[in-house]
Amino acid sequence: MTDPTGTRRYNVVLVVLDTVRARQLGLYGRDRDPMPALTEFAEDATVFNSAYTNAPWTVPAHASLFTGTLPSEHGCHGGSLEFDPGGPSLAETLSAQEYRTLALSNNVWISDHFGFDRGFDSFYKEWQLFREAQELGHALKTGDRSRLALLRAFASGNPIENALNGLYGKYWYRRSDFGAKRTTNHLGSVLEDVREPFFAFVNYMEGHAPYQEHPHSRAYLPTDLDDASRYTELSGRSVDYHAGALALGDEEFSMMESLYDGELRYLDARLRHVFDALAAHDLLSETIVAIVGDHGENIGDHGLLAHRFSVHDTLLHVPLVVRHPDSGRGERVSDPVDLVDLHNWLLDASIDGADPTTMPSPGPIVTEYLSTDYAPETTRDDFTFEGSAYDRRYAAARTESHKLVVADDGTERLYAAGDGPDFERDGREITEPGRTEPALVSTLREACPEFDHRLGATDDHRAAVESHLETLGYR
Repeated sequence: MTDPTGTRRYNVVLVVLDTVRARQLGLYGRDRDPMPALTEFAEDATVFNSAYTNAPWTVPAHASLFTGTLPSEHGCHGGSLEFDPGGPSLAETLSAQEYRTLALSNNVWISDHFGFDRGFDSFYKEWQLFREAQELGHALKTGDRSRLALLRAFASGNPIENALNGLYGKYWYRRSDFGAKRTTNHLGSVLEDVREPFFAFVNYMEGHAPYQEHPHSRAYLPTDLDDASRYTELSGRSVDYHAGALALGDEEFSMMESLYDGELRYLDARLRHVFDALAAHDLLSETIVAIVGDHGENIGDHGLLAHRFSVHDTLLHVPLVVRHPDSGRGERVSDPVDLVDLHNWLLDASIDGADPTTMPSPGPIVTEYLSTDYAPETTRDDFTFEGSAYDRRYAAARTESHKLVVADDGTERLYAAGDGPDFERDGREITEPGRTEPALVSTLREACPEFDHRLGATDDHRAAVESHLETLGYR
């Protein structure tokens, strides 16, 4: 569309596929493709072969996507969960340019409770029956969980809506999926009435454990398996696994990965409805559509479950597909990009229509895992977390040819690229990096921030967050 000044402005639809790793998709060379609708959509878009996240879990990754800065810069990570960057967020910037801004989130971390509603005209919490109502966890943000505080929280806003939201979140939400069907239908209705130009952000959670069985899952599970519920339950027990209270082998990991494929296939069916809705409302000719993973997942990879305690490329390499109405269609980009690059490009492209192939920026791609404070393993009575193999913070810097991983204990690992984008899986480790590649190591090390040992949540802040997550049934 063209505004009164003659400037071409594009709508922006930004879809985050929470916990979806690139290596799982046919789009990235896998023989088995659980997301064929995304693959088909990508034929008319730009696919980034080497897209990486700036953090291996939700909160800091979304903050980087929304600010175009690293976790050490925007300050939103495990030691400080409040999204309060020093500059404007993506939504705030577009709102100032008179975009209508909308968010549909299925992730309780990406909510007004943590400040992620900044700049959005409407912020819909899809895990609530009444999507825009204040949640009890938000009202209890101070960490005061006394009976009086609970009554005050319950009475804030509409008490009936609060009660129904609590019941819905605890007993109904995620009975059949992680909100994808309801969210997709809601997005379709929102698109019917939204004025242009608009920015719509959507977070889908189907890739997140525990992995449920769907009708689509049967294509990936053994035909003689009558009940997959045992593997659904196991996929949600990463804490037990890390603490040594649960033994898992190749069979269990294989079954969990099959359930993960089933979840992605179900999500893919919902994405097809999104693509159809954009076409039905004649929006594709005026809209930039960006589909990206915020981080990946370990399913037994590197001895880990879920997405904590590592900066392996199973967590960092994410899908990124961008459809621009006027350029980059049918292109593949091999140069590395990250969420910071995507943020910066979206701001440019929304106004001047920058080609998606111009997204990569010079310099190393940096990922930071700055705090383990909210890892549930830290609070287990039967497991000594402090000083364990998991009690580490990491930073990683990469170029197209090499990846350096630095831990807060001073250890370093250097990898050379192989035939694929996963440095640990496809490449090789260089055993004496300081001797064989001193200049390269120096350059990559300079890109990694120094670890600030003052990082860490206060007891009051931890209590408030724990209260919020428990109220929502997240733990």
